[in-house]
Amino acid sequence: MVYLLFFALTAFALLFISLPFFKKLDEPPTRHRISSIDGLRGFLAFAVVVNHFDSTLYTIKFSKWGTYHLFDGLLGEVGVSIFFMITGYLFWGKLLSSQGKTNWKILFVNRFFRIAPVYYAVLIPVLLIVGFATGFQIKVPPLSLVYSLFRWLFIGMQTMGDINTFQMMWVLGVVWTLRYEWLFYFSLIFTSYFIRKNVSLLFCIAGLILGLVHLQFWHPDKPAIPLFLCGMLCATLKSMNVNIKSHDLLNSFIAVLSIVLIFTFFHTATGVVQVLLLLVFFFLITITDSQLFGLLSLTGAKRISHVSYSLYLTHMSVLYLFFNTPAIKNFCKQGDNQFWLLTFVCTLIVIVTSSLCYYFIEKGGALAGKRFVKKYMQ
Repeated sequence: MVYLLFFALTAFALLFISLPFFKKLDEPPTRHRISSIDGLRGFLAFAVVVNHFDSTLYTIKFSKWGTYHLFDGLLGEVGVSIFFMITGYLFWGKLLSSQGKTNWKILFVNRFFRIAPVYYAVLIPVLLIVGFATGFQIKVPPLSLVYSLFRWLFIGMQTMGDINTFQMMWVLGVVWTLRYEWLFYFSLIFTSYFIRKNVSLLFCIAGLILGLVHLQFWHPDKPAIPLFLCGMLCATLKSMNVNIKSHDLLNSFIAVLSIVLIFTFFHTATGVVQVLLLLVFFFLITITDSQLFGLLSLTGAKRISHVSYSLYLTHMSVLYLFFNTPAIKNFCKQGDNQFWLLTFVCTLIVIVTSSLCYYFIEKGGALAGKRFVKKYMQ
């Protein structure tokens, strides 16, 4: 029964952000936008939010970070895994369309202006949270404190840890994925060679096989490489005009079944079979443009997709502040039902906060990056 909470919260969020009040989040369709991926990102981003609702309940009950009982934490794992595939698909697809040639300086400048403004805008209030939580007292050696703060300034490029004994997982635990994103961007400088030599398909297949072998025998905690390669493989097949002629309902059914199998038979998304099932899902979304029974074309899904990065970075600090309010925390301690009831209220705050962050900071940062490139680099 508790699993229905995910669907109820998701439907609630989709309905709320579909209101005319959020119309300014809409983006005009362009040849660069992919409708199915636009809608998919919305569901993935909110799946991560719901997973962290569950982790917040665990923290309230046991005073440590974990997952309580909602899908065994798979919502977050599956959501992030497919996000990695999307990154691989989009950026590899752009390189394929330009025969592996691009201006790397412009690419990294645009990435910086897209990622950094929201990151720093979130980091500042998070540091204030850390300060209040620790009573603005230095609880570690001063040099250790300075070093821990310094590592957080690199937009996820470095491995980050706790600050002044405060567990950053509670407020900004999602930023570990940025490190893998940056590593992927830098790797493109070298892997684009295989596009220029017209062996991109062979490279993606061989790389994916090696990545799965590594996953099978070395069991890395975060198998980002095969996930990126899954997205790159789908982009390569798309560029070759590979198409599966079958009914969208059948494609949607198989795609959903792939996800259901993961949630039914596995307790983690980091396994060879799980990655292959995710590949089947992503293949059907990108190659056949499956809309998952029309869900990916919903206005609410696309709007959440547009704010997904802001939502991803802001939601944990919102959850922390909301559920650590003494009256709310005491109410939640009375039982799980009280907690989940308040998640609907918190969802409204999360949606509004991320929408404002997107409209005034993320969108502005991206435009500033384009102006910078146009003025100084072209």
